[in-house]
Amino acid sequence: MILITGATGFLGKTLVEELYKQGYDIRVLVRPSSDIAFLDKFDKIQIAVGDVRDLVSVDKAVAGCDIVIHAAAHFRFEPHRRTW
Repeated sequence: MILITGATGFLGKTLVEELYKQGYDIRVLVRPSSDIAFLDKFDKIQIAVGDVRDLVSVDKAVAGCDIVIHAAAHFRFEPHRRTW
């Protein structure tokens, strides 16, 4: 079983699709507010609801997993502004 954090982001969605095609058992850790509609097309993906910043959520999500792919990140498209 592979746990993927950040599965609703750009990188995470790509990982889910590719690993699913390769036949891996997948569990995703998603926040309660995440849009998980894209997961409807996958019949065997397990969904763990929680937050990577919450130890209890993470402990429950990783239980029984052999691999963890941590793709969750705070990301923005705006360029970083230098203040100097």
